[in-house]
Amino acid sequence: MKILQCKLLRDHSSPYISYFIIILKQTIMKKTNILTFAQSMTTTFHRKYSNTQKGLLLLLTFFFYSCLAKGQISKKYWLVSGDLNISSLKNSSLASIPFKQTDVQLSTNLGYFIKNKLAVGLKPSLIYGSNTFGNSNTSFNIGPFVRYYLLKEDNVFNILTEVGYSRGSITGGQKLNTFSFYTGPVIFLNNSVGLEFKLGYSTTVIKGFQGGNNKFQFGIGFQYHLIK
Repeated sequence: MKILQCKLLRDHSSPYISYFIIILKQTIMKKTNILTFAQSMTTTFHRKYSNTQKGLLLLLTFFFYSCLAKGQISKKYWLVSGDLNISSLKNSSLASIPFKQTDVQLSTNLGYFIKNKLAVGLKPSLIYGSNTFGNSNTSFNIGPFVRYYLLKEDNVFNILTEVGYSRGSITGGQKLNTFSFYTGPVIFLNNSVGLEFKLGYSTTVIKGFQGGNNKFQFGIGFQYHLIK
């Protein structure tokens, strides 16, 4: 291993292979965190490589450590996540005449893994919407959710599915009941942090009126996993 490393380091035509061996060695010996190492790498190799090479080396570092990371989605772990969702809503409720609306939703998941890959908890959400009539409204909702990860616990890449129910009120005092479903990939950056992308569908019923507001959602967010 040492002979191979020295040979490659002397070969200036193979900087990427040499660099890969350096990170592999530091990972085995020190188990360096990806963010800490990326920062030190930028300083260490600032003069040695061109901007293009430094960019490729940074991507190599990120990819290599991401492959070593795994998410903690096992029993007795806590889940804390936050995400931003953008959705298009088509109104069909008899509470008003038909309209289209764009919503921006900020949500937080506070959950606990009762089994491997299965978490339950509460999800508060703050939603701001603007419709085709130029009107806007704000609503606050909170309710339970159930989340399940489809792939193995130690995967760096996983797929989440989530169903939820929430109650809340909109500007003006009208009561809301919302049923939602989400799915999408999550990439774990290390053992505690994951980056998630979600597609979802929800329907909201306004209390006292027939029909509902149905919308498709796209969201991006981070999730944190903490031991009990």
